[in-house]
Amino acid sequence: MRAYLTLVRREVGTFFVSLTGYVIIASVLLLLGFSFYDMLYKLNASKVDAPLTEIFYSTDYFWLILLLTAPVITMRTFAFEKLSGTY
Repeated sequence: MRAYLTLVRREVGTFFVSLTGYVIIASVLLLLGFSFYDMLYKLNASKVDAPLTEIFYSTDYFWLILLLTAPVITMRTFAFEKLSGTY
């Protein structure tokens, strides 16, 4: 477990050292803000019987975040591993 925590700390720490990490975090937060605004607009427009989590998972913003963020993070990690020679 100690080795796992060390690796997680190193990987997460690299996001806060580089500009790329801040750009990824800012874009995800921006998309989450748009998603929240869209959900509030839909909830104020009409009565909805679904729970809030179900509405969030059915928005396009959720899928956009999921489909864009995961590949960007993993591609960056693979490129760094190949560059450092530990791939």
